[in-house]
Amino acid sequence: MKSRAPSPLTLAPTGRGGERVRHQTGGEEMKIKFVWNGIKIDGKLYRAWYSDGELIGDRYPKGTLTIYRKDYGRFPDVPGLTIHNDSDMMTDYFETDRIRITPDNQYYSHVKDAIQQEREHNKKRYEAASKREAATRRRLGLVA
Repeated sequence: MKSRAPSPLTLAPTGRGGERVRHQTGGEEMKIKFVWNGIKIDGKLYRAWYSDGELIGDRYPKGTLTIYRKDYGRFPDVPGLTIHNDSDMMTDYFETDRIRITPDNQYYSHVKDAIQQEREHNKKRYEAASKREAATRRRLGLVA
């Protein structure tokens, strides 16, 4: 499995919503926020989806969360996160980046919050779609 180790930077909490500031030796700061549709880093959204499904095997502890990149772009290096990607160009096998967040990870609670935000967003979308479908059925006379 190929993975990129996080860069050696320090973190300091900056407030609500899972934001963090990354302090680099050159004085550069990076804000990291986990939102319902991905990870925002310095205001740039890296689209992703989340999973809290149980992983099979004993490689990861119970409660491990996963972040999957929505396209074939790469996640940037973030301290405290290890990015996995097992793509193999020689065999034409490609997959998107993924990040496993174990319960002892500093970002765990922020990712849990993002999963809840994603669920609430999807629930609203599904409810709106159901209402549109019901209205269409009534309009077409398909409801008894």
